[in-house]
Amino acid sequence: MWDQLSPQIPIHWNLQGAVDGMVPKAVAVFGFPAVMLVLHWISTGLTKRESEGKRTFTYWFIPLLALILSGVMYYFAIV
Repeated sequence: MWDQLSPQIPIHWNLQGAVDGMVPKAVAVFGFPAVMLVLHWISTGLTKRESEGKRTFTYWFIPLLALILSGVMYYFAIV
């Protein structure tokens, strides 16, 4: 899959749908998930004293968001 990705991967689009933000593929493939992992650790640390329902939402929300955003980013990079 690495060879199928373009050297620059779109990460942001304007209101007209035109790409206006690109990053190198190494940043998109490795950096983006690393940032999401750090955000997950921070959010779980901040919610340790919250109720079980809020913690469950936090445990699932950021990893799910990371999967969705990564999937969209890789789809547009390959297509």
